[in-house]
Amino acid sequence: MWAHRLGGNWIWAYFRSGNANRLVWSENADYRMFLRVGYENRRDGIDDYRYLQMLEDAVAAKPDHTAAAEASEFLEALRIRVLETAPHKAKPDEPLAIAEYDAIRGQIADWITKIGPVPSRHYYP
Repeated sequence: MWAHRLGGNWIWAYFRSGNANRLVWSENADYRMFLRVGYENRRDGIDDYRYLQMLEDAVAAKPDHTAAAEASEFLEALRIRVLETAPHKAKPDEPLAIAEYDAIRGQIADWITKIGPVPSRHYYP
């Protein structure tokens, strides 16, 4: 979502099994249901999106900060790398190795700390 500059998506569904409602999720245009453990993975993606967006907002608000240029170059290189892979064709360690995620998150957190967070450009009532 972040790489494509999308504002959101929706994939949740509820279904009734016996006498209990079960929370599950499904992919767009796919009617198969998946277990809730997928939500945990999805939540990690939401956090990643928020950190990436927070860093972009910080760079945009403080372009003259000493760390802003380096952070901006990093974000653009990451965006290009991620855009090269169709999400439904991603494979383990492609486009990013699993071990890279923690390093990327750490680097983003460092830049946010250095540059300073700014109010999000997205406002929800």
